[in-house]
Amino acid sequence: MLDPDKAYREIGREVLKILNEPGEFRDSIRLVIAALKASTGFDAVGIRLREGDDFPYSAQKGFSREFLSTEDTLIARDANGGACRDKDGRVRLACTCGMVLSGKTDRANPFLTPGGSFWTNDSSPLLDLAPGEDPRFRPRNECIHQGYASVALVPIRGKDGIVGMIHLNDRRKGCFTPDAIGIMEEIGTSIGAALTRKRLEATLRDSEAKYRGVFESGFDAVLFVDARTHRIESANAAALELYGYTQAELLSLKVEDLSADPGKTRKSVDRVSAGLSKGIVPGLRHRKKDGTIFPAEISTSRCTIDGRVKAVGAVRDITGRLHDMKVTAEAELLRERERITKDMIATVSHELRTPLAAIKGFAETLRRGGLEDEENRLDFVLTIERHTERLTLLVDDLLVMSDLDSRAKVPAFKILDLAGFVKECVRNLSPLIDAGRSPLAISVAPGLMVRADADRLARVFQNLLDNAFKYTRPGGRVKISARADEAGVVVTVRDTGRGMTKADLGRIFDRFYRGRATQHIHGTGLGLAIVKAIVDLHGGRVWAESVAGKGSAFHFTLPRA
Repeated sequence: MLDPDKAYREIGREVLKILNEPGEFRDSIRLVIAALKASTGFDAVGIRLREGDDFPYSAQKGFSREFLSTEDTLIARDANGGACRDKDGRVRLACTCGMVLSGKTDRANPFLTPGGSFWTNDSSPLLDLAPGEDPRFRPRNECIHQGYASVALVPIRGKDGIVGMIHLNDRRKGCFTPDAIGIMEEIGTSIGAALTRKRLEATLRDSEAKYRGVFESGFDAVLFVDARTHRIESANAAALELYGYTQAELLSLKVEDLSADPGKTRKSVDRVSAGLSKGIVPGLRHRKKDGTIFPAEISTSRCTIDGRVKAVGAVRDITGRLHDMKVTAEAELLRERERITKDMIATVSHELRTPLAAIKGFAETLRRGGLEDEENRLDFVLTIERHTERLTLLVDDLLVMSDLDSRAKVPAFKILDLAGFVKECVRNLSPLIDAGRSPLAISVAPGLMVRADADRLARVFQNLLDNAFKYTRPGGRVKISARADEAGVVVTVRDTGRGMTKADLGRIFDRFYRGRATQHIHGTGLGLAIVKAIVDLHGGRVWAESVAGKGSAFHFTLPRA
């Protein structure tokens, strides 16, 4: 099993390097597959990409012909051979691959990550799923029948959603960890971004193709270059204007003399001349006569004149375009930040209004004679103190939320004995627990080790226990338990309190959300949002189960050490 902190990070860097190299996307995918196979040592790896309604393998290594004969297509067929469709008319995809590619997510499914990936270190239990319990459509289980125990399916996401999938199989058990799957999800995102970029480049190449070879049009600087000597043999008026040379001066130069990256330019001309490359050459910089360097977009083609091969390049200075793109991106980012800031200010202003109004009102009461009211003045001061404490808690939670959003503080991950850590948290929270007047039970086996940031994990327990005791009537019960599973360690904080409605359950992790039944109870509305942000920081997931009037259970996962 690879060390996810080192080996998988190295795999990610290698894949990014491949994807950033110029060339056809299909060629890049084949190189990515070769790198994944060599680096992981897994028995079989593949990448599926969308083609119409289906997702065949674009490239793969290790899968048998027998496997591919049934699994290369995922479209489920009816008895007449037609494609099965859902109620909205969309084609249905079969088995586990189809579930991932269809974007199915289920927090309660231990095989699925929040990012939509499926993974298991022992696939055999999937054969035991009853039809009513199996979330997959038309499960084939071919991976299991072929003897693959460790299976990971990671979605590739593009601009328009899921566009493909990384498929990793090995006959050994225990090949994956949550960290490794997280890195593979990053690789899937990189592949999706590269696919989008390549398609945009292809679109741009198509739009430029009609103008290629138009030498005297004057729209772009056009150069004809001898394939053997690299000497510039012809240049139009736009080229003279762009580079600042006279016709005689330009024709005395080699094309490398115009480049700030002569090595890349020589290689590009040789590839175009040999028929190995055509279209837009990205990432080149050219130099004008006065020494000014500019980013160049060069559309290339190959032609033969009088039996001699020529490389043709239409050169465009894209300084203005890059500037406009940067300005547009910065403007969009600024608008998004402004929107978030306005939403936050509006919400915080609303949350501040009540305690500030109470503090101001009671302070004025004291100033206007309340200090002489011996019977009530202590109540006035206590009310001011209570609302001040509410403001303090709100500011504290806002600072914690801001710290988590900015990722300014690097998590201090270390190995923790969960049983001992929970007991220490409970000791530190003893005033809260005693005030709750409900017994607390702890069921965490000794030796259950997790990898976590101790301070932030303590905040998770503090917030969950605060809620549990706050919403549990005296005489109720609160329990902390933990168990290991394939995804890591699942921790549960369960209470016998008032519970929640289904409507509340779907929004409890939203910032400042307070259920109608609990709005009269003191709180900032940020506690569970902080819990979710901290669990996300650990690569885990958090979810809740509740029945109104019967209590709630909050579950979250941690990476097992």
